[in-house]
Amino acid sequence: MKKRTKTYVLLSIVIVVWAIIGYKVISALNPDEPNNQHIKNFKTVFNPTNQEARDTFSVQPVRKDPFLGILLIKPETKKITKSTVNTKKLQWPTVSYQGLVSKMSSKRDKVYIVTINQVQYLAKKGQIIDSIKVVNGNENQVVLRYKNELKTISL
Repeated sequence: MKKRTKTYVLLSIVIVVWAIIGYKVISALNPDEPNNQHIKNFKTVFNPTNQEARDTFSVQPVRKDPFLGILLIKPETKKITKSTVNTKKLQWPTVSYQGLVSKMSSKRDKVYIVTINQVQYLAKKGQIIDSIKVVNGNENQVVLRYKNELKTISL
């Protein structure tokens, strides 16, 4: 008889719990209408605010990728005559070659570590960084082109 009383007690507790859950679900699905009598007594007034002039802006084209540092839009090239090349001494930015990163099995995928104006870049052959193009390179040196002038930089 002891087992039967425990069963009846537990069964009644389960029924009470399910009744509470059912009541909460039904009351959530069918809410009572709120009493709006106190709201009807208020006088509604609409005061529009004056809109100030909007701040305008313009979007400029992105010339340089902010993460890789490569140029997205090639700069306009000017025709250079021989007289202007001979008279001006080209001022190169500060460039140093840090080394080479590549897979052991692949000879094609070489990535050169080049520092230009104290900013380090990873560049592949043919890539342009700050208007400096990586022409060629190996483990000891890299060949760069800046404004149609080649320069070899060693480790």
